[in-house]
Amino acid sequence: LADVVAQAARGSPSTGREKECLMRFYCFHLMPWAYLPEDFPQRYDSAWVTCPNSLYDPELGHPLYNRYLDELELADQLGFEGICVNEHHQNAYGTMPSPNIMAACLARRTRQARLAVLGNVLPLYDHPQRIAEELAMLDVISGGRVISGMVVPSVSSWLWPPGWRGAGISR
Repeated sequence: LADVVAQAARGSPSTGREKECLMRFYCFHLMPWAYLPEDFPQRYDSAWVTCPNSLYDPELGHPLYNRYLDELELADQLGFEGICVNEHHQNAYGTMPSPNIMAACLARRTRQARLAVLGNVLPLYDHPQRIAEELAMLDVISGGRVISGMVVPSVSSWLWPPGWRGAGISR
């Protein structure tokens, strides 16, 4: 797989187009919680938003976060064009409420891959300047490898701060 990914990223030497990228490969990771109880579907309505915090165990979370970071670091070593992290809250599908922290971990431990931060949910922060400054720091630390995108919240209105009216969305 590593040879195929690297060859696709470089282009075909036989055509003399080594600089032309034929296809870009990005590794996206949700970092799901891997330890839901066997009877989860019978006992709980959803693993999204209403998933209770009591199902999380920091003793299991510690090695799991490190495993997921190792997997993303491996994507860099295998030649992926980029590594993607994103923001999710209160669910078992993604244990990454702060993609900037994960990108900071990866900025020092990867060398080639772009760091795609796909979605800081701006309404959840006190001021967007904070996010802009964090992303600028990440970009400098990583040597200019950060790609950043903002998302329109897809969460329930109970997470929106009072008075917020963004992108034509109302409560």
